[in-house]
Amino acid sequence: MNRFLPILFILWLLPTISQAQLRGGFKTGLNFSSLKGPLLSEDGGTETFEPSTGFHVGPVIQWPITESFGLKAELLYNQAGGKYHFDGNGFNIFRAEDGTKILAIGKKKIDLRLLNTYIDIPIMAYGRVGAFQVEGGFRLGFLVSSTADGKLVFSGKTELGTPVAEQEQTLFYNYKKDKAGEANYSEATNILLDGKKTEVPSKLGAYFFEDEKEKFFNTFDVGLSVGASYFIGRSLYIGARANFGLSDVTNNKADFDQIKTDGLNLIRQADKDKNFQVQLTVGFSL
Repeated sequence: MNRFLPILFILWLLPTISQAQLRGGFKTGLNFSSLKGPLLSEDGGTETFEPSTGFHVGPVIQWPITESFGLKAELLYNQAGGKYHFDGNGFNIFRAEDGTKILAIGKKKIDLRLLNTYIDIPIMAYGRVGAFQVEGGFRLGFLVSSTADGKLVFSGKTELGTPVAEQEQTLFYNYKKDKAGEANYSEATNILLDGKKTEVPSKLGAYFFEDEKEKFFNTFDVGLSVGASYFIGRSLYIGARANFGLSDVTNNKADFDQIKTDGLNLIRQADKDKNFQVQLTVGFSL
């Protein structure tokens, strides 16, 4: 029900909007984005998130109610995401040439830059005093693209004790399009694990460890936004805004523990990862 409250609010506003004198505008700027949520730090393995940069751009429509108060809506192409790091004890799963899976335990390091692109619809109330304007409201986000790139470095031994020399693999993820078990074997490394010939692919897809695909990121996101702007002239302004995600952007059916595993079965994490973003904007209002 909570997901539909913003839509009901917009419908409630429509009679007022239809009678208002609309003003247009445009904005663009830089984003600093990260994911906020519980991070593993146990058994010698640690997860961390860092901000990554992106941009936003799109039109703005304002409905002044008085000279100092009004409502505004935006339609933004907005890049979110963040940098994910894992370092410590963990597991890796290899696929032998005969199709069987081989579990190995050892040292694992992951560096991954996530890039999630949303079509955002912020609905904001604003108040203006002189050249300063403050605003607050909610945002609806619809995920249109979700990719990541980075690397995985692993060394250890299999459950039967076969040593695994350090292997470095490129991570090239398209969370919407990649298939379960997908990888690029064009520059594969051939090794022998537990007496079986095993190809280590040069590039892993987003769901290489999976037998069935469940999309990692959810399509819908909702959050709160607060910000402030300073008008340099009558129309040109600069501003800053913080976006606080309220919904879990990751799918619990696809989000698995990097440290522990139940044999060859991945352990799913029913945690909540939320978007957080700071936007720096240059815009104009007619």
